[in-house]
Amino acid sequence: MVALLSLLSTTAIGLAAIGPDTVFTGRELVTGKALSLAARAPKRGTVLVFLSSRCPCSAGHEKAVTDLYNEYAAKGFAFLGVHANANEPEAEARAHFERSKLPFQVVQDDGARLADELGALKTPHAFVVAPGGELLFSGGVDEVRSGEAPKHHYLASALQAVSQGKLPEPREVRTLGCKIERP
Repeated sequence: MVALLSLLSTTAIGLAAIGPDTVFTGRELVTGKALSLAARAPKRGTVLVFLSSRCPCSAGHEKAVTDLYNEYAAKGFAFLGVHANANEPEAEARAHFERSKLPFQVVQDDGARLADELGALKTPHAFVVAPGGELLFSGGVDEVRSGEAPKHHYLASALQAVSQGKLPEPREVRTLGCKIERP
């Protein structure tokens, strides 16, 4: 069972804030090993991306998120995938993420508790959290479902702004994809 610490307060723009001492803990989906990631450990921030093993939109964005990891992990960002879909059996999800070979860990969010706390709606839904716990960005990786070339790279723009010491603009964008199925 994933033990997720409670998330704190709400910011002026309606995004949940995570306390600076929050630690995301749980079970890494592919290996089954315990996972612990402190919100304040990374220099620049933590990127949480809710992913699905069945959603074509989620699968269609895995390369883009991998490319962002390859560019921004070295710049002080930690990345963590989150699997929260109750309608996707764990063995199926494990097999999908093993095949995907994502360069970051994917945690199993049993009961969709973290998804509920953050308000994650669809896959992929990305969040950027500052080391102090402030939620800096919430939304889609870009504005397309799959297959089309995006015009707006929302997550990339957010990471670029944060890496330059600025707040992302916009801080919240629409998320496209498949609905996260709750238990």
